[in-house]
Amino acid sequence: MFRDALNIPEKRSLARSETSSSNAEKITKLWALSESMLGGVLHAVKMPFRGMIISSAAVILISMLANFSEKRGQIFRSTVLVVTIKAVVSPHSPLTAYLSVFMQGLLGEIFFLSRKFKMLSALFLGIIVSLLNGFQKVLVLTLIYGQSLWEVINDFFSYVAEEWFLLPAGNSINFSFILISIYVGLHLLAGIAAGIMAYRIPLVVRNKIDNPDTKQMELIEDMKIKTVSGNTKKKKWLKPSALIIMVLSIAIILLSYLYPESTRFDVNAVLMMIARALLIITVWFYFLAPRIKSLLKNYLSKKQNRYSKDVESIVSSFGELKLIVYSAWKYSAGERGLNRLNSFLISSLVYLLRDKP
Repeated sequence: MFRDALNIPEKRSLARSETSSSNAEKITKLWALSESMLGGVLHAVKMPFRGMIISSAAVILISMLANFSEKRGQIFRSTVLVVTIKAVVSPHSPLTAYLSVFMQGLLGEIFFLSRKFKMLSALFLGIIVSLLNGFQKVLVLTLIYGQSLWEVINDFFSYVAEEWFLLPAGNSINFSFILISIYVGLHLLAGIAAGIMAYRIPLVVRNKIDNPDTKQMELIEDMKIKTVSGNTKKKKWLKPSALIIMVLSIAIILLSYLYPESTRFDVNAVLMMIARALLIITVWFYFLAPRIKSLLKNYLSKKQNRYSKDVESIVSSFGELKLIVYSAWKYSAGERGLNRLNSFLISSLVYLLRDKP
């Protein structure tokens, strides 16, 4: 009897460990589903700021891992699993997509090394991940198109400002800097919002798990109806940034012919910028990216062999996960805007973590 009493704390610790591992596995499944398919869904519904939404979802799920798993290193382990599954399910994803997930997971592991400051950890993670995404876009555009891109933008908007808004000729307004500042500023605001949600949502989810709303769970259960979606291939159009740059370039060339006496429009610079972009894109997509991606896939294939059971388990659960997510989205139909997004995320997570493993 005395021996059984001594074993009680050990049994409780083992039960907590098993629950923690089960929760981590379920959250990892949802993260893998998000990274593998959320981008396609958002693209299908023509949702703007898709990158912000996907990175914000990652921040929230990383915070969930930190709150519902006691195992050190769980965030990075989940990251490797998510990237491996992304390579299996979405093999044509760009290299930067894999690197972004790796970076998010690595930062999450670092920020949540200490679980004492979860609010600050979630906030800093949201801000830094979002800012990195913003600066990455600016850096990539600069590397591809060169400094000429920002000069072309300045020339075009200076012309528009002088002709339409009667600003003095030769004004020194740096329009490209203003655009970059607005773009990065939006990412900063999105990062702050993601960080706040990443701190609050785990608390709300835990409270709802401890005090379950059986009616809500029954409604979501009723909504779990199977849906069949066709895998229709859609035409791939130019990315918005490339399309905007192409339109600006054409506009500059046309204006140079309409106003040949103007020294503002440098057609040669525009043509050189386009030639540079085509050369860099060709070298990247046909020479560098395939080789780097091949090295990454070799690394992931080794990890896949190591985590083969986990990968198979997660991929095979996608059908059930889709039903849960779809049902939670239908359940939140009465809400609007951010309130609906908040309700959807919380309902999905509560249902997922309360479900039997």
